[in-house]
Amino acid sequence: MGFPERNGLRSCGRLTRFQKIALAVFAVLFVTYHITPYDSRARAFFRFQQNNVEDYLQNSFPSDSWLFRGRQYPIDPDQDIGIILKTGYGTKNRVNVALQALDNETFYSDIMVVQDFPVMKKEQTYNFTNGKEIPVIDIIGWNLERGALNGTMHLERMGKYKHLAEAIEAEEWVLSDGIGKDMGWELDAMKV
Repeated sequence: MGFPERNGLRSCGRLTRFQKIALAVFAVLFVTYHITPYDSRARAFFRFQQNNVEDYLQNSFPSDSWLFRGRQYPIDPDQDIGIILKTGYGTKNRVNVALQALDNETFYSDIMVVQDFPVMKKEQTYNFTNGKEIPVIDIIGWNLERGALNGTMHLERMGKYKHLAEAIEAEEWVLSDGIGKDMGWELDAMKV
């Protein structure tokens, strides 16, 4: 084996300058990524760029094949999907419109209306055209009844809820509308 052949074999085992720089950059980025906290700027930058590349590739080469693959956990909409409509005193008039839209659906999943004010006797259920009844629940009142909010009676928001409940039970609609507009967002926070 002559001198040129030895140099050829030797150069196959050696990295070029570009390969060394690329390997060093990759090693630095790899180590930096793994030693920084998960929510650091460096990691967030790499995750953001990765998402950009994935989105670009997915949009460049669209595929609907995932729609036709067998599902690991098949879903039966009538049995596996439930809908919770959350409403407050100020938005209670929107419930009928939402329920009318859901009444036009082809499947009748379990639906429940959750609100943050007392349920009036005439509004305890809503009915679909197919006869299905939709229960209405005062979530704060229900939690008070079952004792989940014990020890919270002294809190300001609980006082506001009771004030609104008393106005509704006394059928003082102007007062209850004012209370709902002024502090409805605080009762929404209790509903979550």
